[in-house]
Amino acid sequence: MILDFDKMYNWILEFINFLSYEVRPLEKYDRFLKNFHLNFNANEKRMIIKFMNEDGIFNHTYNLTDFEKKLLKYNLNNLSEIENMSNYLPDEAKDLIEISEKIKSKKEEDNEKGYEKFIENFLDIKIFKLFGKNITLYSKKDVENSNILKRIIKLMTYRLKNEFNVINNLMYIFDMKFSKDNIALKLYGCLYVGALIFGCILYLFFNEIMIMWILFIFFIISEYINVLLKEKNFEWNKNNESSFLMFFLITVIYIYTMSFRFELVYQYMILNLMIFFKTIAISCLRYKRLKNFSKKVLDMFI
Repeated sequence: MILDFDKMYNWILEFINFLSYEVRPLEKYDRFLKNFHLNFNANEKRMIIKFMNEDGIFNHTYNLTDFEKKLLKYNLNNLSEIENMSNYLPDEAKDLIEISEKIKSKKEEDNEKGYEKFIENFLDIKIFKLFGKNITLYSKKDVENSNILKRIIKLMTYRLKNEFNVINNLMYIFDMKFSKDNIALKLYGCLYVGALIFGCILYLFFNEIMIMWILFIFFIISEYINVLLKEKNFEWNKNNESSFLMFFLITVIYIYTMSFRFELVYQYMILNLMIFFKTIAISCLRYKRLKNFSKKVLDMFI
């Protein structure tokens, strides 16, 4: 079989230059990989992959993230005409093969399982479900490396700071970030702080439990808006952890108040139900964004 060395050399040179850029858009990845799959024969592909492994592209020589290396290895090696290349496949290859089969299935249930597996195994975010419904998201690594008490706390605070930072960096690399509405963010911040201070003053002067209700409802709405405005690019901020603190604040206030007004136990139960449903709503929004991010990446590499 005739090998076109000039064509191979030009593709490798252009691709290596592209990989050296700080920003590597998915669209350009798509162009290079389609060119690789469509314009080279089996022997040429084998030689290109061998060169890329020997040149250190899949190791530490180039500024590729581990996330990119795993998907890039899979994409270049997942070809029926290339034989005896198993030594170059990463450990995650079997997972990616299973994910690929599921997301290409005609069954919506299989598609969902494929995205969930990708989010868990490659973005390190697990989904806690109850009766088949997404309840909350939590860090796979944090929970696996913690004792029971820490696991419970981390489940309740659903902290995803490290995982969100990784995805935020990937969105920058893949040129997927959304523009920020800075004016809306500043107005929201002023409204949040002002209303919170005003509500606390009312509570101190009037000592009415209804003021607590007003503060609580405002808190739930403002946190949801916060997620809508500030998490488009998976940017983490400490407001995301405030539900757990709010739960304890409400518990302390109501336990003190219920000592002489027991009928408030029903209000306490309702408030905690509202926290529960708010957590589900925010988790569903986050999962939808994770799924959209995963779909764009998988559509390109798999």
